[in-house]
Amino acid sequence: RYISPEMAGFVFTAHWADESGDSAIPDDDNGDGWGVALRYANEWNGVRVAGGIGYRVSRNDGTDPGDDASELGMSASAQHVATGIYMSGAWGYEDNDAAPGDYRDTVWNVAFGVNRKFNPMGRTNIGGYYSRWDVSNGTLGAICTGACGPGQVVLDAEAEARAFGFTVDQAIDAAAMEVYLQYHNVQADITDDRGRRRADFDSDTTHLFMTGARIKF
Repeated sequence: RYISPEMAGFVFTAHWADESGDSAIPDDDNGDGWGVALRYANEWNGVRVAGGIGYRVSRNDGTDPGDDASELGMSASAQHVATGIYMSGAWGYEDNDAAPGDYRDTVWNVAFGVNRKFNPMGRTNIGGYYSRWDVSNGTLGAICTGACGPGQVVLDAEAEARAFGFTVDQAIDAAAMEVYLQYHNVQADITDDRGRRRADFDSDTTHLFMTGARIKF
């Protein structure tokens, strides 16, 4: 692995790994993998900014083609130091040669909020997010070309998941603790190559309410 010196806020990294012999399948050779990434972090006029982009390839030379994959990802964030207002975004893409045909999935999300000290107890974070995930060609179960049973996916199926939510976190510095309240809304759909929705897949909206506390030791 190589990590470059920091230059004007930029850091370049590269790696290569020999993954031969890592598979549990006899006589299977996982081949090798490599990746590169460029990261940036700096502060301008009271605004902290950070971002990065990376690309990774994992090759399989043996009997399990499901390990062949290339991935591209990038993210960026910014925060106004004086007010604590922030925003971030990320995007990722994977192309995987999983048998019997390759699949592709894309995910992206945005987050926003404010993180600052409103009271003597500690910092308060109030924020929200939206995420979306799209995948094609039957990555959620066994492939079937006729009538599909539970846990199976029509060839060339497409899945889509969406989620948004809000959170309030309050730090209590004296107790090294955080208390939180969260809401998440999750929706998902699976369709076949003719655009028909999977009848055996429940795509009802899921509502999640979570509250609790974390103590840091």
